[in-house]
Amino acid sequence: MGIKARRKNLKIGGSTAFTIPSDMTTGEESTLAADRIMLVDPKGEISPDELEEFLETCIEPIFWEWHAKRKGKS
Repeated sequence: MGIKARRKNLKIGGSTAFTIPSDMTTGEESTLAADRIMLVDPKGEISPDELEEFLETCIEPIFWEWHAKRKGKS
């Protein structure tokens, strides 16, 4: 499995940023797609459009089902 971490959000100008853990391999740029959750390619090898499609079709539907079940348990 990969890395999991909690990162502090940093205000930079009008944006909010977080740092990528040092043990992650990064490229010159990162690409991302986001809604409630964020999917990031720190190497920038996957296009934002491809990440968005994957997020919307594969991750988001499963996430919301999982999240609803989790909320029902509390």
